[in-house]
Amino acid sequence: MILLVCGDICILWAGLLITLLVRYGSNAFFGAWNLHVIPFTIIFVSWILIFYIAGLYEARATNDIPTTLKLLAYSILISGTLAISLFYFVHLFLITPRI
Repeated sequence: MILLVCGDICILWAGLLITLLVRYGSNAFFGAWNLHVIPFTIIFVSWILIFYIAGLYEARATNDIPTTLKLLAYSILISGTLAISLFYFVHLFLITPRI
């Protein structure tokens, strides 16, 4: 379980890192990183918690593929809705696209 959680955390942060490098380039990377690190930390922690609550980190959950896919779909739907809501409704972050 610990290995799965650590793997997910590494993949989430690597995805953010690559996205910021591609979007802003190496010159403006650190400014963009400082702007994105707090909101995405909140999002990543909530995603890991949602996946944990759904039981996706339990080895026995992966034995039944249809049930696992159903749990994964529900978890992604909830996580995505939470992330969109955070960026849209919380006005503390400067990266909120509301247009």
